[in-house]
Amino acid sequence: MKRVLPVLPACLALLSTAAAPAAGTAPAGAAGDSAAAAPPAAANLLRYDRPAADWNEALPVGNGRLGAMVRGGAAREVLSLNEATLWSGAPREWNNPAAPAALADARAAIFAGDYLKADRLCREMQGLFSESYQPLGDLVLDFLAPAGTGGAAEHAAEHATAAAATAATAAAAYERTLDLDRAVAVTRCEIGGVTHTREVFASWPDQLIVVRLAADRPGALNFNVSATTPHRHTTAATAGGTFAGVASADSTTPAATPADGAALLALHGRAPAHIAHSGTDAVVYDDGPNPEGMVFALHVRVVETDGEITAGGPGETAPPAPPAKSASATTTAATAAAAPAALFIRRATRATLLVSAATSFNGPFKSPGREGRDAGALAVRPLDAAGGTAAAALLERHAADHRALY
Repeated sequence: MKRVLPVLPACLALLSTAAAPAAGTAPAGAAGDSAAAAPPAAANLLRYDRPAADWNEALPVGNGRLGAMVRGGAAREVLSLNEATLWSGAPREWNNPAAPAALADARAAIFAGDYLKADRLCREMQGLFSESYQPLGDLVLDFLAPAGTGGAAEHAAEHATAAAATAATAAAAYERTLDLDRAVAVTRCEIGGVTHTREVFASWPDQLIVVRLAADRPGALNFNVSATTPHRHTTAATAGGTFAGVASADSTTPAATPADGAALLALHGRAPAHIAHSGTDAVVYDDGPNPEGMVFALHVRVVETDGEITAGGPGETAPPAPPAKSASATTTAATAAAAPAALFIRRATRATLLVSAATSFNGPFKSPGREGRDAGALAVRPLDAAGGTAAAALLERHAADHRALY
């Protein structure tokens, strides 16, 4: 596969030749950090003072196969994900048997000066429209202020109140950057008086998207991890035991519990069998017993955290953020809003998410739905290969690989 720069097109590298800063350090602001990464040269740093309003304003990271658009939200971070081989449809006959005859007539029309007729005839030579490249989905991180800082109402609806409680402080102490020297997107913001630092990079050597999270106050990192996609899908989550929910393309086969007992969120889905160029029935899913349509898998593993992890299946209730020391018993007992299949991390100071994805693509001549590869097994491989590798080492390998290109 042809390699591309992990962040932006290669032509952007011509804009600056500044030396790359030191790599491999933990996110700045993390409790217990012994060193912070050297600040990147200003010419190689894209800086913004507010979150992205939409996908177009998000910061890109990618490794040539996996990509993410990082929104940089304070209370809710959304990473819009892509995998290079995820398309609708399947191989089929694309040749147009009427093309040779139309070619002769088109040439005759051109020589006769009838260009409108020649244009119409050339259209008759064309084959079918190609299928459509598809988004993988969104990885969603919902961050919670410590309970007690906003009263009992803070627990009434977790996702909504987290955004309301943090909007003012985040706007006053917010920054997101894209470091072109290291190909790392960084968001720094304040939630409930706690400064959070989040780093995202897409590693080619390890075939992972890595999300490193840290708070500057011990135990103040509280967040939920969930995932969604516009395609038909199922999800499951485990804190290290059996799965809560089912994660498979057909909703019948549970995803394998990670052998190392790590917390894992899994989303498995199937792309449409066909997406038409136009029309009211443009998106077609195959509901037959041996369905067509590319299968895909998204796996998110939580590592390097000092927090408590629980998991919930679809529709289960997310636990509230842990109380501040001054919180009353009635505050801590308040109920939280229902959440989708998710992982819930509480009382952490740091956490790392390893994000892997794969599809059933099995070459240009085989059906991805009926002759495809095992997307779930392929998604697990990079996670298992990373094993107990420290996130700092993953960042160092990634940065060194990026510098060889940039």
